[in-house]
Amino acid sequence: MNIRVHQKNILRYFPKSILKLIRNPGEDLDINSGEYSQNDICVLFADIRNFSGISENLESDNVFLLMNDFIKQIIPAITENGGIVDKFIGDAFLAIFPLSANSAVQSAVNIMQRLDIFNESIRDKEYYPLQIGIGIHKGNCTIGVIGNDTIHQVAILGDAVNLSSRIESATKTYKAPILISDSVYSEIKNTADFNCREIDTVRVKGKDHAVVLYEICNCNSEKVIEQKRCISEDYANALSLYKSGNFNESKMLLEKCQEIFPEDPILQIYIKRCGTFLRMPPGDDWSGITGIL
Repeated sequence: MNIRVHQKNILRYFPKSILKLIRNPGEDLDINSGEYSQNDICVLFADIRNFSGISENLESDNVFLLMNDFIKQIIPAITENGGIVDKFIGDAFLAIFPLSANSAVQSAVNIMQRLDIFNESIRDKEYYPLQIGIGIHKGNCTIGVIGNDTIHQVAILGDAVNLSSRIESATKTYKAPILISDSVYSEIKNTADFNCREIDTVRVKGKDHAVVLYEICNCNSEKVIEQKRCISEDYANALSLYKSGNFNESKMLLEKCQEIFPEDPILQIYIKRCGTFLRMPPGDDWSGITGIL
């Protein structure tokens, strides 16, 4: 049986913007528990690195205060870009962006900028600087209200949520703070605005299709951005050669790039892969896909 969540309670828990995604309630904000809608939206998932280590070195009240200060700093980077914070899950948070891919990616960039400000503000305290990873994917989600007359919350469910979390996990592998999927990349109005570069093509566990991952480089230093710009053409050609199975020429181009940008972790990953495939060729069924999300 559906339970009606009354107007006097609903805005205390849910912003009107998220209710409009379920059903535009107009002046009547009453909405049924169990009511939902489906929306094609960008989902941003972020996670704090080494949160267990941080928690072990601080008293629980200091962990709480640290997280609260961090969240207060981060929220405007989401809301000012038209995003809606869905939930905070310990050391992670989820936000959705119904407006555009640009707004989601710009929010990720702004989150990283605000993280720098936050880390500067805690420099003189007993806290370690926080590091986060962000994954963004666009897809169909079901958004609705679940619960009864005493406990209720908005739930956002779907593959897009799960995949954004998996993409965030991949930021550790590629040492890239912000990764987006091809479904987001294809809808960015001008990818040059975000210094995008392709990182890898990966297969989604339990799915038949592959996902192309892209790095957003805007939060890198000017020096690093310039180094990536200098190697961009050779890097793109090396990636194309790798996908076609020409590992020897790909490796030579990657090593040429590495002379310009020796600290680039992506180059190191592909040089190692090419070396492995030169010793042990992958076979005729090579598709250019080596990673799994």
